[in-house]
Amino acid sequence: MPPIYNPFDWYWRKRDGSAYHSRRQREFPADDLEYQEWLAKGHTPRPYPVDNYGNENRDWMLAILKPWNLRIYPLTEVEAHERNWRQSGDIEPTEDMLLPVQVEHLIEQKEKLRRGAKPIGMMR
Repeated sequence: MPPIYNPFDWYWRKRDGSAYHSRRQREFPADDLEYQEWLAKGHTPRPYPVDNYGNENRDWMLAILKPWNLRIYPLTEVEAHERNWRQSGDIEPTEDMLLPVQVEHLIEQKEKLRRGAKPIGMMR
């Protein structure tokens, strides 16, 4: 019988062989001893999520983890600010609070779509 999926103790494998482990809430190299032991028990990691262009995407991984209040440590600067805002009871971050690099990324993605790039899986 295959192992039962447990979101609190599972791995998501990246293309380079490294993997995110939900129990430790960190990414580890492919040769991590605990990861190798887990694989030896017959577990199969899930693939690390990708965006519409096939790129591995941390934000999509965080969306998978969100229902269980799991994170990927170390936090990015944006994630740390968001966590601090939530804990302090201050205002909730909004789109106009995006960092310049995020805005650049959004503009780049919109430009690709404008030039006719189709997200993966999209049909005519």
